[in-house]
Amino acid sequence: MSIKRELLIHKVQYYPYVKDDGWQQPVIDPIDVKRVRIEPADTLYVDNTGVQKKARSRMFWDSVWSTYCNFKVQGKIKFEDQEMTIVEVQKYYDKHKLHHMELLLI
Repeated sequence: MSIKRELLIHKVQYYPYVKDDGWQQPVIDPIDVKRVRIEPADTLYVDNTGVQKKARSRMFWDSVWSTYCNFKVQGKIKFEDQEMTIVEVQKYYDKHKLHHMELLLI
């Protein structure tokens, strides 16, 4: 069973992370991702340097209804006028396959 489609009311743009080589910042076209859900988050996240940061949002992506996208940590999500960074991608499986993902955004 998937997340109910009527709950997936948002559309975002995903900008994959590209490592800066110091020469020229590449231009990356965003990927439109439809039928996701953005909710406020009240979660503390500790980055790899030990600094605590408060997550601003959590994004729910469904394997049935949402537009396919291969989300990666450090990628950017643009929702309305906010640009947020992906700090964690959590994958949840049913008995056989990926059910949904939750992305923690700061």
